Amino acid sequence: MVTILPGRRRTRARRLPADVTYARVDLVEVDGEPSVMELELVEPELFLGHSPDAVDRFADHLLELHG
Repeated sequence: MVTILPGRRRTRARRLPADVTYARVDLVEVDGEPSVMELELVEPELFLGHSPDAVDRFADHLLELHG
């Protein structure tokens, strides 16, 4: 289980059925309850240019998952 903490409320979510390299869940409060606003499994901008070794680390991670 993944625990998400929007403010003080704890929300439990099931893990994804497969390994993913990136995931983001945006929640909003609707009628006092957390609701999923966006589930993103693909990030169009991975910001690989912000760290000198980011491309190598990302490639290594992909090889670990799918190699």
